[in-house]
Amino acid sequence: MGTPCQIRAIRKLEMVGLKKYAGPLAMSIGLMCSECFHYEGLVKKHIQGKLGIDPRDVRKMNIKGKMLVQTGDTVVTIPLAEAKEYARRSCTFCNDFSSELADISAGGLGLEGYTFTVVRTEKGDRLLSGVMESGFLDTEPLEKDSSALNLLARLSNKKRKQQGS
Repeated sequence: MGTPCQIRAIRKLEMVGLKKYAGPLAMSIGLMCSECFHYEGLVKKHIQGKLGIDPRDVRKMNIKGKMLVQTGDTVVTIPLAEAKEYARRSCTFCNDFSSELADISAGGLGLEGYTFTVVRTEKGDRLLSGVMESGFLDTEPLEKDSSALNLLARLSNKKRKQQGS
């Protein structure tokens, strides 16, 4: 499981034949990602330093137009402009939001209680079909929330356009 840039690295290892490193990786699940953040900046400096939240108390972090930090029953909002201050510079060179080279891509895309999942390869289809048949996943068809698909397209296009900016 990894971000689009990590999945890209795996595919490059496979392309050049480095079986020692790529061979043990049977499946790749890519996360949908706009950018990653420096831990020291976002967590230590901002969340702990500025907001006074102990990182051990954070139960969940999510981005939905703003960064949401959940601690128990409390949700603290960080404006995205403030969070982006701690984004990794290398993320500005990446043009892949949805882990297009993964066997399966997954991300929230505004869904509550579900993860938007895109099967990209036969290997990914076999895995997801097997898990679904076993009853380990509760699934809903995409038609019930086409806004998630529209958001995927919008964020993917935005990421492609930002490359190199």
